[in-house]
Amino acid sequence: MTSLTALLCLTTFTNIVSSGAFPAVLPDIARSAALADWQIGIVAGAFGFARMVADIPLGLFLTRNLRRALWIGPLVLMTGGLCVTDSSGRIRTEPSVAPANPHRRPAGRRSLAPLVFAAGGLVALTYSTMEQFVVPLRGSREFGLERAGVARLFMVQQIFDIAALIPTGMLADRQGAARVLPGILLLMAAANAMIGFGPLPVVVAGCALFGLSMSGWMLPLTLLRRDTEPERIAWRTGLYRVCVDGGIFLGPFLSGVLGMRLAGLLPALSTTALAITALLMLTRARSSGTMAVHG
Repeated sequence: MTSLTALLCLTTFTNIVSSGAFPAVLPDIARSAALADWQIGIVAGAFGFARMVADIPLGLFLTRNLRRALWIGPLVLMTGGLCVTDSSGRIRTEPSVAPANPHRRPAGRRSLAPLVFAAGGLVALTYSTMEQFVVPLRGSREFGLERAGVARLFMVQQIFDIAALIPTGMLADRQGAARVLPGILLLMAAANAMIGFGPLPVVVAGCALFGLSMSGWMLPLTLLRRDTEPERIAWRTGLYRVCVDGGIFLGPFLSGVLGMRLAGLLPALSTTALAITALLMLTRARSSGTMAVHG
């Protein structure tokens, strides 16, 4: 099991390195290939589209073949990297199947699953919109940042994300994911608005707040696991991944279709949707007594 854990860590690391480097070079790719905004959106959204299509089949495969998949995955990743390298001449992804949680939703309590699906999809949509389109293109076109300047914005985000990961996890363990997640969504909504509409100093602060909010990106999956019977974990997780990867695809794709003239529309809509989802989760949790239940 130790070797499989090490392999999973290595695979996750390589995914994060490659996906993290992409946004910084996106403006250069767009300029060198003379891509229109809608074409940039397609290129940036291809990753999420491929995962969205594969989620349910992979979820069913992983139900009985998890160990085998951990060995096959790196080979597929390496093949994809070689294809990209040959043709030219990002998430950081989590395991799709989570173990059953003994602290499941008690019988008779209203499920938070619909809101959890919405939260996961919105987090992915907002994240991909910011990272794969708004930050690199606003930084390049509006603020005149070179590749290093765009990369520094993402460094700010990552530093705050890494710094907040353990504290956020500890807070969720003590207070319960149902109590922490609405705050995470509201924080992301505020950061989203700052990055989408603020001047450069506000964008920098927004990147910091966005990093803080991304430290809770696994909380929707925690709530989904708690509200799901063990025999349905793999199926529901696959459906959840469709929402998440659909958001990863739609964020840059819709941004590209809208173009820079209407680029603020998607951040405005996602900011509003995040805030509404957070308020609905708070209302549902209080009405059902979830706020008092650990996890």
